[in-house]
Amino acid sequence: MRKLAAALLPLVLLAAAVACGTQPEDTSHVLTVLAGSELKDLVPLLPDIQKNTGYTVRFSYTGSLDGAQAIVSGDHSDAAWFSSGNYLTLLQGKTGRVIAQQPIMLSPVVLGVKHSVASALGWSGSTAVTWADIAAAARAGKFHFAMTNPAASNSGFVALVGVATAFAAGGNLDSGNVNLDKLKDFFSGQVMTAGSSGFLADAFVRQQDRVDGLINYESVLLELNSGGKLKEPLDLVYPKDGIITANYPLMLLNSAKRDGYDKVAAYLRSPEVQTKIMQSTDRRPAIPDVKPDSRFTSQLLVELAFPANLAVVNNLIFAYLDQIRPPAHTYYVLDISGSMDGDRRASSRACARVRRSRSSPSTARSRTTARSPSPT
Repeated sequence: MRKLAAALLPLVLLAAAVACGTQPEDTSHVLTVLAGSELKDLVPLLPDIQKNTGYTVRFSYTGSLDGAQAIVSGDHSDAAWFSSGNYLTLLQGKTGRVIAQQPIMLSPVVLGVKHSVASALGWSGSTAVTWADIAAAARAGKFHFAMTNPAASNSGFVALVGVATAFAAGGNLDSGNVNLDKLKDFFSGQVMTAGSSGFLADAFVRQQDRVDGLINYESVLLELNSGGKLKEPLDLVYPKDGIITANYPLMLLNSAKRDGYDKVAAYLRSPEVQTKIMQSTDRRPAIPDVKPDSRFTSQLLVELAFPANLAVVNNLIFAYLDQIRPPAHTYYVLDISGSMDGDRRASSRACARVRRSRSSPSTARSRTTARSPSPT
């Protein structure tokens, strides 16, 4: 009897689970996607994707660089969808999990400049502006800009790579020819940073009176211009010596979901959907069958090469953090509650005075950090 009861127990539990409505979900037609947080603007497409492909796409959001680290560390998502797959390609080496990838939409990382500032600098409507011109204006104190943290955000990361490549000898960026002096000139104009492209845009809107422009995705800059929150429009500047374009590849990580991946990727790359994505997200189509509309410049864009060596990337990021970026500020909050009366408060004030006296006034500059919970 005990053996019979033991044999029947799993069946009883299964029947109880079914009766309670807790049976395991059928995920055979679910595609889980680890996605950059900026792809939230594609959520309205998800019902149409399910209707036309038979697959339900489920996003979980992260930053592009954090997501690449998660995949290398063993994330179990069926697919990944970031603004770029370049960092993941470098990070994973020869043992990577990316089985297939298809670019879905395009957005170059460029410079948005207040129209009045662009006019004063001679940049408005010009196709001849170079990264060196921008660095010269920053060094002269005529141009102050915002850019995301390249250690956390893909837009800041590729901007740093693009600027460093333009300043490198022969336009070939490697660990031995980072031009620190020119990069310091360029980033002397940076007065605002953030952990994500969207959060940077929001911070720029709040403090647009003190910032002349920002480096961001073309799509973010176009959205700012059409959003009705700017006191004056931004002129988009595409440096003629080159930029790097985000191509938002949909990347397959789980071979068991190849059918779903192929159907979803094909649907997203269809002319009708490419047009819809362009109209709703301000990103360029990824297929030649759909032409960019009048919102996008007709200027010929020079695409810079992305480094093929992870050591080059890491060295560049460390150089930015340690040597290139403007010094950060440290803020102290003094507790003046009753428990701090007397010697405690006096000692705290004395420590603050010592710290202040040792600070170099030459490194002081106004710089804002906009904190974001979800870098992209």
